[in-house]
Amino acid sequence: MTLIPGSSHTLTPSLPCWIHNVSHDSRHTLMAVHTLRQLRESSTILLTAILAASAKFFHRTIRPALLSHAQTILNRSVLVGECSTWTIQALMLLSAWKEPTDRSSWVKMGIAIRLGYQLGLHIPRSGPLPADKHQARLLMDSERTWIVLSCKWFNHITSFLG
Repeated sequence: MTLIPGSSHTLTPSLPCWIHNVSHDSRHTLMAVHTLRQLRESSTILLTAILAASAKFFHRTIRPALLSHAQTILNRSVLVGECSTWTIQALMLLSAWKEPTDRSSWVKMGIAIRLGYQLGLHIPRSGPLPADKHQARLLMDSERTWIVLSCKWFNHITSFLG
């Protein structure tokens, strides 16, 4: 069992598996792309963001603690300059599944767009996918992230500016 930082709630080893399975069965976009093992090994930020977003529907008692922890580690990673597709996905996820009183969505989306440009996600691929399946998946994940980010940004602009 793991204590969720800043709370008295514990996260049992089976709970992330359960939330992952329920989210995957619900056809959650990010869960369809990433496996739980991959997330644990590659991006604790994205894993925590997914768990926090999923807990809103599947385990409401631990959502505030998970959301607070996700916000904390995301803020720290952005402040130290971490720039990855997973960070962008976590920003988009926490922007979409925020609390009604959270007014940071515009800022999160702005940071996500800037990180996307920094990674060069806006530059179209000119050649075929790599032969290595893992590298091909990472490339397609980056392309998919940019497409979703662009659409979400457009929706944000139109809802804020009219």
